[in-house]
Amino acid sequence: MKKLITILFALMVTLGAFAQNHWVPNIHQFPTNMNVIATIEVNGIEQQNNYLELGVFCGDEVRGSQMLDYYDAPVDRYLAFLTVYGQNGDVLTFRLYDHFTEQELEMTCSNQMTYLSNDIIGMLFTPYVFDFSGGGDCAVNVTIDPADSGEVSGAGNVPCGSYCTLTATPLDGGVFLGWTYGDETLTTDTEFSFNVLGNVSFVAHFQAPTPVYTVTVSAQPEVGGAVDGGDEYEEGALCEVTATAYEGYEFHYWMEGEEVISEEPAFSFEVYADRDLVAVFEHVVEPVYHEIMAEVDPEAGGTVSGADIYEEGEYCTLLVNLNPLYAFVNWTEDGVEVSTENPYRFEVTRPRVLVANVVYSNEVLETLLNSFLYPNPTQGKVILALPETMVEPCIVVYDVNGKRMMTTKTPSLDLSGLSDGVYYVTVNGCQVGKIVLKR
Repeated sequence: MKKLITILFALMVTLGAFAQNHWVPNIHQFPTNMNVIATIEVNGIEQQNNYLELGVFCGDEVRGSQMLDYYDAPVDRYLAFLTVYGQNGDVLTFRLYDHFTEQELEMTCSNQMTYLSNDIIGMLFTPYVFDFSGGGDCAVNVTIDPADSGEVSGAGNVPCGSYCTLTATPLDGGVFLGWTYGDETLTTDTEFSFNVLGNVSFVAHFQAPTPVYTVTVSAQPEVGGAVDGGDEYEEGALCEVTATAYEGYEFHYWMEGEEVISEEPAFSFEVYADRDLVAVFEHVVEPVYHEIMAEVDPEAGGTVSGADIYEEGEYCTLLVNLNPLYAFVNWTEDGVEVSTENPYRFEVTRPRVLVANVVYSNEVLETLLNSFLYPNPTQGKVILALPETMVEPCIVVYDVNGKRMMTTKTPSLDLSGLSDGVYYVTVNGCQVGKIVLKR
């Protein structure tokens, strides 16, 4: 067994066992060595890590060093295979270096050893125990990055040498990214365990959960239509809302608060906040139509234009076209006078049957007999000779289709703005003759 262990130690030296060590002995200074298989305890706690280095000294001269390393089954333990160089009788002392915090630990070792050439101390299953004490409590600090993106347990003041376990828990929807110490990433596992040998500060990195916002949609009035698209969305997600009108209603616009945000029944947007959208519908009113009927009484007195079927809310204008020797009196409906104007204009709100009442008038006849138009035919200027008793007469000129072309109270007519043709002239609603305009 001693021969096997000696060969193992020799192989470690050949492969450069000191390449990563803090302390490196001068192995060529001494012709002999001794070997130690050991574990390390700090304040009574066996160390289970591969960053603790055990240094062997004679005075201040390095005589050997080795880091702990893990050996699996059947050993399943962290051991240091230590090669020590010196001369028989040298008194050896021991120190610890923490490669994690990169500092020599200020601790006291209760072990003292006398160098004996080719000696082997400790075995695989019964290693020698180096007992260190001191260090007091160590501070284990953790910073969460970004802030408030997760939680960490296990940090605080911990007795030096003890085993500490840090656990990172991301917020719902978040992701844990890993632990770092300085610029070094240690692990991406949420649980991280280590022996505490000094004050340490770690950073727990999280990816914060993506914010989730609520889009609420509603119809106004509720019976006006259906709306779709309301739901919870991650920040930046695309939301499409739609509005479908029910029978008898039509979609008008989307509102948010007091603002109209879209006149399209379907539109999309990226979600960056809670939103409350209202689809506004309006009742579609089917057009209502009413028939307006009109007649002249007596029938021989003339004709009425303007009677027709109208949409409710439109305006109707009725005009009595009087025959010669007749004068307009009034409009009646069911025997009740409704207007004395000709033409008569009113808003259509219901079906109506109106009667234009006219009279055969000797006064009209007398007026007509005492009036005439000249020159006739004319090239534009016409004089209407009226009795002196007629003050501010209402003189209207119509074309052959009954369209009013001119209204005046002056008996001197200027037709130069009209097209050549035949025109009829009425005075106070009574037709007095026709004019031939010819240039």
